[in-house]
Order: sequence, then C-alpha cells, then structure tokens
Amino acid sequence: MKIAYAGYDVFLTAFQMTLACKCQVMKLFTFPVDGLTETNEKMKAVCEKNNIPWTEERITLDDLQQLKDDGCELLIVSGYPHKIPVLPGLRAVNIHPSPLPIGAGPWPWPVSILKDLPYSGVTIHVLTEELDAGDILIQRAYRLTKDMTARDMEVTFDRLSAELLRQLLAAPDAFFEQAMPQLAGGGEYWPEPSEEEKIFSYTDSYDKIDRIVRAFYGYGCTMKLPLGQVKILCARAMTAPVAAKPGEWIDEHHIAIPGGMLEIELSGEGLI
Repeated sequence: MKIAYAGYDVFLTAFQMTLACKCQVMKLFTFPVDGLTETNEKMKAVCEKNNIPWTEERITLDDLQQLKDDGCELLIVSGYPHKIPVLPGLRAVNIHPSPLPIGAGPWPWPVSILKDLPYSGVTIHVLTEELDAGDILIQRAYRLTKDMTARDMEVTFDRLSAELLRQLLAAPDAFFEQAMPQLAGGGEYWPEPSEEEKIFSYTDSYDKIDRIVRAFYGYGCTMKLPLGQVKILCARAMTAPVAAKPGEWIDEHHIAIPGGMLEIELSGEGLI
C-alpha cells in the first residue's frame, strides 16, 4: 500500500508501524522543531535509512495532487501542526489524542490532566476541512492515573496509535465503509491552554500545583516565588514533611510547597 505520513518524533512508533506493515512510504511531511519540546530527528533518520524523501515545508494542495498522481492511497496525519487541505479522491486520516468527539482541539493531553478526567483515548478519523470532525474509523480509551504526566500520555498514545493503525492498514476498505459519524452536539472542543494556565504560585494548593506540573511536564510552566518566578521544564509534586516554608528552596532541586515539595528540573532560563 502506498502512503504518505505527516508528523514528528512523538509518534515515531506509529510511523515505524507503517513500514512494518510493508507499506511503501512515499514521503514524510514534518516541520521545523525546537529540539527540546519537539523533535523530528528520529523520523528523518528512519527516512534516510529507508530512502524515503522528507520535507519540513508545509503540505500544499499541489503536494497532495502529486501524491495522488503517483498512486498514493492514504495520507496518515499525527501531530502535524498545520491545516492540511482535503483532496477529493485521496484518502486521509488523522490520529487524534483524545476519545472524539470529546477533546477536539490542538493539544488535549494537558487539558485532560487539568480537568482531572478519569480517562483519555486515541481516535483515528477521516481528515476533513473541519478540525477533528471526520467520521471515526477506530478508537480506544485508556485510563488516566493520578500520577500521569503529559509525557506519559504521549508514550501511551504512541503505543496505542500504532496498534490501531496496524488494524486499519490491514483492512482499510472495511474501516472506511463502516466509519461512524461523530455525534452532533455530543463533543467538546478544547482550545490550547493559555499562558495563564501554565502559571502557579507557591501559595497554591498541592493539588493545583500537582495538576499543572503534570499537565505541562516536558513542555514548561512557571512558578511564582517570593523573589520572582522560575521556569520549570519538568517537575513532580511529592507529599513529604518538610521543615521549609512554601516557596523556600530546600536544596538545588527541591522547593517547598503546601503539603510537600516539588522535585524539579529548571529550564535554561532559571529565575527571572
């Protein structure tokens, strides 16, 4: 089966699954990354090893038409940040990181944690002009534990998306024929969290601090301290008796908070 793929390293397993399923990957579409919260070097390395052309330029309608003319049968999208045009006659699917129709939007992982939801999911749906609104081909839910971070959700999503994609690639015609429309009015659109939602204070409750650092683990959040604020890339809240007062540094990697402490890794910016 001839396919094209659009995405980046967070979804490497799903990309590799296409090769394991003996698909002919005609081209990888990725995008410029910061090398910290987003990378694409692993996907590009897979392409180099397998002689697959790749580009960081945005997908255009001309690209899709060329793929179709060259016999492409399916475009698979996962974590691609740009809107992709829809070309009649070229099947395209999106692997979305929520149990649609709940959680439509660009970044459901942190929202799921901030909302303290008990579950999340993976949905492969038909790509349409309307964001995350296409007919559902296959999906699966998974439980969210109280200690899961956004990065943990990425790992789970990558594994499950590969499993679902393998099933889809084994019988694409059957899945497209049985695709189910999303329930009208039964979903929720979640916009990307604002910068304000990534900020917390040393005086906030333990539960609030815990949710924010888990929601933006690996992506960064900001903690307000008595003498300024600190940028945090990765942190975990820990319930433990501490002698220090909330907002005080216990040592180089720990700050006291109500009910415990934060074990943190600072970004390069440090205190600001």
